[in-house]
Amino acid sequence: MPTSFMMSDTNLYEAHYVVGHSKKVLLIERKSMNELDSWLCVILYASGGNINISTITDLDHARQVAMTYAIEKVRWNKTDRIETQSTSICFYGDTWQQSIFTLSKPESV
Repeated sequence: MPTSFMMSDTNLYEAHYVVGHSKKVLLIERKSMNELDSWLCVILYASGGNINISTITDLDHARQVAMTYAIEKVRWNKTDRIETQSTSICFYGDTWQQSIFTLSKPESV
């Protein structure tokens, strides 16, 4: 098992999602998780960070946006294992909204 990269005040979560007919897992590090947050993380990852998800405020809207990326289902669970083959995304401390904005904001020219 690799050395932990986690900060002391964060937890590891797995977001299990279906894109097309393929099941995937995204490893997420952050303080807390809920259903909307898991959808937002998967959307952010699937878009390559090229979407401003701060405008998505509820689960129904998140599901509509997810269809754009062929994401059909998302579920999450807390985990304590680090799988080296899992794709991961990290949000530290209380900067969840700021992190999303920073990651999805187009670069200045």
